[in-house]
Amino acid sequence: MSLELHPKARERLVELLQTVLRDVHVQGNSFLHWPSLKGVATLDHVVPGHSELQRQLAEFIGDEPVSDFVIGRLSDSLSIRPYDSEQPTCALSDIPEFRDLSTAAHALVVEFERLPVEYTAFARVPWELSRELVRTLVDLSLPLSNTLRLIRLGDTHPEFARAPASTPYSFFDDGPKGVDSDALYLSEDLYGYIPTFGESAPLLRFAFNVRAFFGLTFALRLAKPGSISFFGPAKEHILIYRRNHGDVEYHRPHEHPPDVSDCIRAVGLGDAYKTLPEDARPLLMKAEVDLVATAFSEPRNAGVLRAAQWLFDSYSSRSQLLAFVQATVALEILFGDKAISDVVGLGELLGNRVAYLIGTTRQQREEVLKDFRRIYETRSRIVHRGHNLLSAQERSDLYTLRWMCSRAILRELELAKADAD
Repeated sequence: MSLELHPKARERLVELLQTVLRDVHVQGNSFLHWPSLKGVATLDHVVPGHSELQRQLAEFIGDEPVSDFVIGRLSDSLSIRPYDSEQPTCALSDIPEFRDLSTAAHALVVEFERLPVEYTAFARVPWELSRELVRTLVDLSLPLSNTLRLIRLGDTHPEFARAPASTPYSFFDDGPKGVDSDALYLSEDLYGYIPTFGESAPLLRFAFNVRAFFGLTFALRLAKPGSISFFGPAKEHILIYRRNHGDVEYHRPHEHPPDVSDCIRAVGLGDAYKTLPEDARPLLMKAEVDLVATAFSEPRNAGVLRAAQWLFDSYSSRSQLLAFVQATVALEILFGDKAISDVVGLGELLGNRVAYLIGTTRQQREEVLKDFRRIYETRSRIVHRGHNLLSAQERSDLYTLRWMCSRAILRELELAKADAD
């Protein structure tokens, strides 16, 4: 499968790209001069709007697919050149491999039309949780969807062994040099284009799935955020491998944002599992992982995944005020309904839906509704009046709010699993 540009669109793209490349400059012998890239945005106008091609490219790269691809490939080509801070800024066409701009433009368009590229991404699962999850794996792999899986490579995939310590990008790279065959990873097959430096739609989708996965484990009490862990690297990364005609090429690791990295590093096994005899843990773990797989494998559960991602973000946030809002958003994703909320009010709608979903008795529903009304008032103060500090009661309410999110996600998954069965 590859892109098929209309012949006239291809001709126009090559012509326009030549014009754009004439204005591009290079600094330090190996970096694009960003002010000279203003004209690159015009390349995206070649793709017809609201077309199937535009939809494909948005999935493969993003909302500005042609310009992002061109910038990414130019950056990759330049990055292997030695950096020289004394080198004056020069035109791209002064670089030997770009001296013939017509040839360079044609080559970029040909490469663009060969999209999508196939990648495999890995994100490490912290040791304490992975030790228990490994017991549920069959043949070292457990699928969560058609493309997403939990996997421990062992000796079965030598192509993903640690990459050479010396890479063209080692000046910028202090991350891992490849996957650890003994560690457990969340892994996904991705299709499109991922630049060596920067982000694109496939990478962002995987990063979302990583946060949603850990958010689900928090909601199911399978994992516990905030546990102290001394295992693993100082930072957490997404490792990307590119498949090229059967070969596997290692990309530079993409570092998680610091708050996300810190939260993942501190993930431990849920308290409930620690109290169980070790021989009783795998059966319960398998049931919980089945619920996680239900969330990822059914497209109609996309709202549950988004809610889980926002729950994770609430735990990873370094601001309690932001964490409070993020946890409320998780519930709004699950239970918000604009048409009804315009009549009864969003806070009242959410409170009633949460109470009736997670409450098991009339008294418990009344207590949940009472607590949520107080919680939603705090949320409104933060959002509408700039509330700048949580009181002791409001900090306690944050824990209650996250508990409500977890219970709601669990109940939604149980209902989805019952429907699927």
